[in-house]
Amino acid sequence: MREQEQKSLQYWDRIADQDDPDGLHGLLSTSAQLSRYRDAAEKRVLVDRLGDALGGRRLLEIGCGGGRWTEWLAPRFDEVVAADISPGMVERARERITRAGLHHVTLVAASMEQLEVQGDFDVVYLGSCLHYMGEDAIDEGLATVAAHTKPGAVLLSRDTVSMIGRTFARAERYGGDDPAIYRPAAWYREAMARHGFEVLDQWPTYVTPLAWRLRKVMPDALLERALRAESTLAAAEVRYHRVLHRPGAKDHRFFRYVRVATPG
Repeated sequence: MREQEQKSLQYWDRIADQDDPDGLHGLLSTSAQLSRYRDAAEKRVLVDRLGDALGGRRLLEIGCGGGRWTEWLAPRFDEVVAADISPGMVERARERITRAGLHHVTLVAASMEQLEVQGDFDVVYLGSCLHYMGEDAIDEGLATVAAHTKPGAVLLSRDTVSMIGRTFARAERYGGDDPAIYRPAAWYREAMARHGFEVLDQWPTYVTPLAWRLRKVMPDALLERALRAESTLAAAEVRYHRVLHRPGAKDHRFFRYVRVATPG
């Protein structure tokens, strides 16, 4: 295993040991309130953007983490294969999937480039995994994905991208030991194109809610109610993100690709 992937495996195994049982607090934000809002908002946005395309016969999820997206997506598909580089995270996901009684989900501890699967998939979801991988691993992993998709298949990728015109390591700008690497969106577009995927759309995963911006002047109970109410507006807020959303050096985004060609 390459150095970048080894760092990511160790980092996420450690998070798996420390994270809250619901797999939200700590994985998304230092605030449990904002974590709950973000989880609800991102899912509303995804349904709004993809509609009927968010379902099908077979789903391949790479970067399943503790299984929060797996549990939510699985009822929309007949069969699901979910993988993560971290055995610790896969164990968390297994606990969640077992509690939910989802018997059509297969969980695998494997990196994207080393994943072994059978058959073709209608939808591939890359869950915040590409920015934890090195460039060679991404290229090899996309080759694996391309080998198991046909023209018309949907590839949805949730990435944190650089907004400063260059690639940078998270630790370089924000400190800490998170090994994420943030690349410009154009880098991903070109990498996907090499493997026969064309980008159709991209959008922020969510817009920071107004209630959260006013949290210093709101009692906790009122803030909680306001966040729940505002989550119902998440899709509309993202549709108007050019007015409401001001990305910094990095930005959390969904990318929707379609398989258009057979690579090579």
